[in-house]
Amino acid sequence: YVRYNSRCLPLNITMNPSTYSSDFPDILLKWNVEDPVSDFERQRNNVVAGIQKNRNPFIDNAYLATVIWGGPAAQNTWPDTFNGGGTTADNEAPSTPINLVSTAATGNTVSLAWTASTDNVGVSGYDIYVNNALKMSVTSNSGTVTGLTSSTAYSFYVVAKDAAGNRSGESASILVTTPGPGNPGEGTTSCGTENFETISDVTSTYAAREWQNKGITWTATNARTDKQIYIDGDSNKAICIRKGSLTSSTISGGIGSLTVKTYLPFADAAGNYTLKINGVVKGSIPYSKTASTVTVNGINVAGNIVIELVDELTNNRVSFDNLSWTCYSVMATEDAAGKNQKLSVYPNPVKNSQFYISGIEKNETVKIYSLSGQLVQTIENVENKGKVNLNKLPKGIYIVKTKNQSSKIIVD
Repeated sequence: YVRYNSRCLPLNITMNPSTYSSDFPDILLKWNVEDPVSDFERQRNNVVAGIQKNRNPFIDNAYLATVIWGGPAAQNTWPDTFNGGGTTADNEAPSTPINLVSTAATGNTVSLAWTASTDNVGVSGYDIYVNNALKMSVTSNSGTVTGLTSSTAYSFYVVAKDAAGNRSGESASILVTTPGPGNPGEGTTSCGTENFETISDVTSTYAAREWQNKGITWTATNARTDKQIYIDGDSNKAICIRKGSLTSSTISGGIGSLTVKTYLPFADAAGNYTLKINGVVKGSIPYSKTASTVTVNGINVAGNIVIELVDELTNNRVSFDNLSWTCYSVMATEDAAGKNQKLSVYPNPVKNSQFYISGIEKNETVKIYSLSGQLVQTIENVENKGKVNLNKLPKGIYIVKTKNQSSKIIVD
């Protein structure tokens, strides 16, 4: 609680009679306005309140100082409580979430992560939209959407919000396909592993590292290799990276999914590493004080690849071990070249996400693939000469595949 009388006079808090100046209270009140409460201070206030059962109300709402002592109006985070006399309502929306990625996918779930938004008062949560409809709300910068259908493409975007009801712009949308059994191109065969056992030097110094294993050259920046950062005991090596990256040389065979074990060996905050394939962001690798194995599914890049784990924004010291990945290859598309002329798709290019298909059996299943072999949509029980409605797919070339035939289409 706060006692308002002489206990809270500025003279009795931050100064004494020998240093007092008549403008000191005004300076403190001006400081209260120009140095707004940070997210860190709010978090600390919550932690202290949980321990002491007592909290600092001026962290919860700096405008309380204005109500008590007057002066310039500080930020008012409770506009419904204090709505007069210099109140400053919170009309500023949070920043738009960025770097939305899928970190994992199963037949009926998709896990998402993104870079947290900022706000003048504080972000209260995020709304996750699936196919342009609100699906769920979360309070952190990650979430898992459930109740999905396998072998189906879904569009996702995220909106940040604050306690005053202000909403950010929509994040960039991403398209994620839930995996299904037997999809062409989806690899389950292990293509490679890296256990960091061939790193020759064992040192606590953070420096650039380079080593080879199974024909692959690995490089790490700002990394240490001593036993203190090992995850699975003193006999199993690992690597710890601080504000740097782990990068492979060029690897053949493509990549369908990637798995790695992470751990924070020191007193750092939990966070996420970014997974890039050939320089393109493909997922996020979370880490914390609890050792955990993380799998990023649905990467699906064929041909030669370069794997990179990177975090050049924080000084968190993160240990990595037991890295592995599965193969991925482009589905066969001989029929898609037009050799089988029985199948007909029209109009082509496709307009308004609709086309008609003929030359198929009754009640066939039609599947739509990207040129990389990723299944983006499944349409059941399609009649011969029937209409097919596509999801909101990005413009480009796709493959329409039926039971025995396939053809290319252009989505315009």
